[in-house]
Amino acid sequence: KDGSNGGFNWPLRGGKDTIWEGGTRTVAFMYGTADVIPASRRGSNYTQLMHVSDWLPTLLGAADIDVSALHLNYTLDGVNHWQGISGNATYADDDSD
Repeated sequence: KDGSNGGFNWPLRGGKDTIWEGGTRTVAFMYGTADVIPASRRGSNYTQLMHVSDWLPTLLGAADIDVSALHLNYTLDGVNHWQGISGNATYADDDSD
């Protein structure tokens, strides 16, 4: 917590090489045909934070699969970001224009 491990990222938890907020961050990209990713969103940026646990709900959302219809005996931890990625939701810092 004092920076002796090579970094100090208060108020975030964790440090380098951890999965907490202050850990490893990277960019990602999505590729899809026009029937999946609208032409208006191709080449745009989605600047909201996503965690690895968000990919499954997001991909299910892209495939228009209702998670509740799967009758799973557990809930998914992630958040579906598909509405934002596909341009059907807006955020203050989304530079999709």
